Amino acid sequence: MSLFGSIKGWLLENGVTLKLSSNTQKTGYINMKDMPKLVDAVCATYTNPDLVPHDGKTYCNVAADSIARVMGCLELSGKTANDIIDYMSASPNWAKIAPDDAQFKANTGTLVYAVQKEEPHGHLCVVMPGYAKFSGRFGKCATVMNIGKNNFISKGWNWAFQECPTFYAWRPSL
Repeated sequence: MSLFGSIKGWLLENGVTLKLSSNTQKTGYINMKDMPKLVDAVCATYTNPDLVPHDGKTYCNVAADSIARVMGCLELSGKTANDIIDYMSASPNWAKIAPDDAQFKANTGTLVYAVQKEEPHGHLCVVMPGYAKFSGRFGKCATVMNIGKNNFISKGWNWAFQECPTFYAWRPSL
Protein backbone atom coordinates (compact mmCIF):
# COMPACT_ATOMS: atom_id res chain seq x y z
CA MET A 1 0.00 0.00 0.00
CA SER A 2 1.26 3.49 -0.80
CA LEU A 3 1.95 6.05 1.90
CA PHE A 4 -0.99 8.10 0.62
CA GLY A 5 -3.18 4.98 0.75
CA SER A 6 -2.39 4.34 4.41
CA ILE A 7 -2.89 8.00 5.36
CA LYS A 8 -6.13 8.09 3.36
CA GLY A 9 -7.32 4.92 5.17
CA TRP A 10 -6.58 6.41 8.60
CA LEU A 11 -8.37 9.64 7.72
CA LEU A 12 -11.47 7.81 6.48
CA GLU A 13 -11.54 5.64 9.63
CA ASN A 14 -11.46 8.80 11.74
CA GLY A 15 -14.26 10.61 9.92
CA VAL A 16 -12.20 13.06 7.87
CA THR A 17 -13.68 14.19 4.56
CA LEU A 18 -11.70 13.69 1.40
CA LYS A 19 -12.73 15.64 -1.66
CA LEU A 20 -12.13 13.27 -4.52
CA SER A 21 -13.25 14.81 -7.82
CA SER A 22 -16.92 15.73 -7.35
CA ASN A 23 -17.65 13.16 -4.62
CA THR A 24 -17.49 14.06 -0.93
CA GLN A 25 -17.43 11.24 1.59
CA LYS A 26 -18.95 11.43 5.09
CA THR A 27 -17.16 14.09 7.11
CA GLY A 28 -16.13 15.21 10.54
CA TYR A 29 -14.70 18.43 9.08
CA ILE A 30 -16.94 20.85 7.24
CA ASN A 31 -14.17 22.96 5.75
CA MET A 32 -11.93 20.24 4.26
CA LYS A 33 -9.87 21.81 1.50
CA ASP A 34 -6.85 20.31 -0.24
CA MET A 35 -5.72 17.58 2.16
CA PRO A 36 -5.20 14.92 -0.54
CA LYS A 37 -3.16 17.41 -2.58
CA LEU A 38 -1.10 18.24 0.53
CA VAL A 39 -0.45 14.55 1.26
CA ASP A 40 0.57 13.94 -2.35
CA ALA A 41 2.94 16.94 -2.28
CA VAL A 42 4.51 15.77 0.99
CA CYS A 43 5.02 12.21 -0.31
CA ALA A 44 6.44 13.32 -3.67
CA THR A 45 8.85 15.71 -1.97
CA TYR A 46 9.93 13.18 0.65
CA THR A 47 10.78 10.59 -1.98
CA ASN A 48 12.74 13.01 -4.20
CA PRO A 49 16.34 11.67 -4.24
CA ASP A 50 17.70 15.15 -5.00
CA LEU A 51 16.69 16.25 -1.48
CA VAL A 52 18.82 13.73 0.41
CA PRO A 53 21.48 15.62 2.40
CA HIS A 54 25.01 15.23 1.08
CA ASP A 55 28.37 17.00 1.26
CA GLY A 56 27.08 19.10 4.17
CA LYS A 57 24.20 20.51 2.11
CA THR A 58 20.56 20.28 3.15
CA TYR A 59 17.44 21.23 1.23
CA CYS A 60 14.63 22.26 3.57
CA ASN A 61 14.08 25.45 1.55
CA VAL A 62 13.80 23.51 -1.72
CA ALA A 63 11.39 21.05 -0.10
CA ALA A 64 9.28 23.89 1.28
CA ASP A 65 9.08 25.50 -2.16
CA SER A 66 8.25 22.17 -3.83
CA ILE A 67 5.29 21.52 -1.53
CA ALA A 68 4.13 25.14 -1.69
CA ARG A 69 4.09 25.09 -5.50
CA VAL A 70 1.84 22.02 -5.58
CA MET A 71 -0.52 23.84 -3.20
CA GLY A 72 -0.54 26.91 -5.47
CA CYS A 73 1.87 29.10 -3.49
CA LEU A 74 4.60 30.51 -5.73
CA GLU A 75 6.15 32.81 -3.12
CA LEU A 76 9.05 30.74 -1.75
CA SER A 77 11.16 30.05 -4.84
CA GLY A 78 14.85 30.91 -4.75
CA LYS A 79 14.91 31.81 -1.06
CA THR A 80 17.06 30.39 1.74
CA ALA A 81 15.34 29.10 4.88
CA ASN A 82 16.01 32.38 6.71
CA ASP A 83 14.73 34.36 3.70
CA ILE A 84 11.53 32.28 3.68
CA ILE A 85 11.04 32.83 7.41
CA ASP A 86 11.55 36.60 7.02
CA TYR A 87 9.13 36.60 4.10
CA MET A 88 6.44 34.67 6.02
CA SER A 89 6.70 36.96 9.03
CA ALA A 90 6.19 40.08 6.87
CA SER A 91 3.77 38.86 4.18
CA PRO A 92 0.00 39.35 4.46
CA ASN A 93 -0.34 35.95 2.75
CA TRP A 94 1.03 34.14 5.80
CA ALA A 95 -0.57 33.99 9.26
CA LYS A 96 1.33 33.13 12.41
CA ILE A 97 -0.66 30.44 14.21
CA ALA A 98 -0.46 28.80 17.61
CA PRO A 99 1.46 25.51 17.82
CA ASP A 100 -1.70 23.83 19.12
CA ASP A 101 -3.60 24.86 15.94
CA ALA A 102 -1.02 23.58 13.45
CA GLN A 103 -2.12 19.93 13.37
CA PHE A 104 -5.83 20.68 12.93
CA LYS A 105 -5.09 23.12 10.12
CA ALA A 106 -2.88 20.61 8.28
CA ASN A 107 -5.56 17.95 8.75
CA THR A 108 -8.01 20.19 6.90
CA GLY A 109 -5.60 20.78 3.99
CA THR A 110 -4.06 24.08 5.06
CA LEU A 111 -0.41 24.61 4.13
CA VAL A 112 1.45 25.04 7.44
CA TYR A 113 5.19 25.28 8.12
CA ALA A 114 7.14 24.98 11.35
CA VAL A 115 10.05 27.44 11.14
CA GLN A 116 13.05 28.52 13.19
CA LYS A 117 15.48 31.22 12.16
CA GLU A 118 19.12 30.56 13.04
CA GLU A 119 22.52 31.75 11.88
CA PRO A 120 23.93 31.02 9.44
CA HIS A 121 20.97 28.88 8.28
CA GLY A 122 17.49 28.47 9.67
CA HIS A 123 15.20 25.51 9.22
CA LEU A 124 11.62 24.85 8.20
CA CYS A 125 9.45 21.81 7.60
CA VAL A 126 5.87 21.19 6.57
CA VAL A 127 3.17 20.11 9.00
CA MET A 128 1.41 17.12 7.47
CA PRO A 129 -1.98 15.52 8.11
CA GLY A 130 -2.00 12.98 10.92
CA TYR A 131 -2.09 12.68 14.70
CA ALA A 132 -0.08 15.04 16.88
CA LYS A 133 2.82 13.20 18.51
CA PHE A 134 3.69 13.34 22.21
CA SER A 135 7.00 14.67 23.49
CA GLY A 136 8.02 14.38 27.13
CA ARG A 137 9.61 17.82 26.85
CA PHE A 138 7.04 19.71 24.77
CA GLY A 139 3.76 17.79 25.10
CA LYS A 140 1.77 17.53 21.86
CA CYS A 141 3.81 18.21 18.72
CA ALA A 142 2.34 18.51 15.24
CA THR A 143 3.36 15.79 12.77
CA VAL A 144 5.88 16.96 10.18
CA MET A 145 7.77 15.84 7.13
CA ASN A 146 11.36 16.97 7.50
CA ILE A 147 14.01 17.51 4.86
CA GLY A 148 17.27 18.57 6.50
CA LYS A 149 20.21 16.95 8.26
CA ASN A 150 17.90 13.98 8.77
CA ASN A 151 15.02 13.33 6.41
CA PHE A 152 11.94 11.77 7.99
CA ILE A 153 8.20 11.64 7.67
CA SER A 154 5.39 11.43 10.24
CA LYS A 155 7.32 12.34 13.39
CA GLY A 156 6.65 15.23 15.75
CA TRP A 157 8.28 18.61 15.14
CA ASN A 158 10.39 17.95 18.25
CA TRP A 159 12.55 15.62 16.08
CA ALA A 160 13.43 18.56 13.80
CA PHE A 161 13.86 21.43 16.29
CA GLN A 162 15.62 21.91 19.65
CA GLU A 163 13.08 24.55 20.76
CA CYS A 164 9.45 25.14 19.89
CA PRO A 165 9.34 26.58 16.36
CA THR A 166 7.03 29.27 15.04
CA PHE A 167 4.16 28.12 12.83
CA TYR A 168 2.86 29.89 9.73
CA ALA A 169 -0.22 29.03 7.66
CA TRP A 170 -0.65 30.16 4.07
CA ARG A 171 -3.79 32.33 4.17
CA PRO A 172 -5.18 31.33 0.75
CA SER A 173 -5.36 27.72 2.00
CA LEU A 174 -7.09 28.60 5.30
